[in-house]
Amino acid sequence: MRFLSLAVAALTWLTLANGLALYTNYPYVYTTQGTALVTPTQRQYLSQDALGHYAYGYAEPHSSKQEVRSLDGITRGSYSYRDAAGKLQRVDYTADAAGFHVTATNLPISARSIDAAAQQQPADSVEVAAARQTHLAAHEATRLLLKQAQQQSNPDEQQIDKELQSPVEDTAEVAAAKSNHLKRVAAEQLRNELLSGRSAPVGRSSHVILPVHSVYGYTVPRYYNSGIYY
Repeated sequence: MRFLSLAVAALTWLTLANGLALYTNYPYVYTTQGTALVTPTQRQYLSQDALGHYAYGYAEPHSSKQEVRSLDGITRGSYSYRDAAGKLQRVDYTADAAGFHVTATNLPISARSIDAAAQQQPADSVEVAAARQTHLAAHEATRLLLKQAQQQSNPDEQQIDKELQSPVEDTAEVAAAKSNHLKRVAAEQLRNELLSGRSAPVGRSSHVILPVHSVYGYTVPRYYNSGIYY
């Protein structure tokens, strides 16, 4: 009888100990204030074999998780929870020979991604494109009006610009002096060539050069007589 009582007491103690171990091993979930204990786990599972394959997970109103290790040694899992702002965050991860890979909604965005998003300018709609063309046309019309008004207010400057752009013409006196100078230069060049014995190029000229002949003379005696003169 005493042996039966001891056996029942031992069985009861093992049952309570196992229940306490399962209860204390599970993590509690708190609210954002951390003052009240939320409902315990609603569902959980665990399976495992001698080859290293296992699968476990749990789910409750504010979070959930599942993880599986396959026979090839790759571990895959995911978990989700609600953050302080009440937004649902999800994390997916994989662990293999190449390392640990994770994708999550709560990871910071890289600067390269931000730059790429900034470079992708949205295309203008039909209304925006038409408004832009109208604005550019009005801007060009205003610029032309301002330029025209400035030209009308300064007619002297506009006349000076036109005069400076046209070439300067010689007056009659300057043209005559320039022609005489060129003729004298050509005549001096021809004379120098004749004196040096070189053949001068034959060309047309409006001037006639006459040969100069030496004139020789002698004194003619005059005879006088009485009253008669020759």
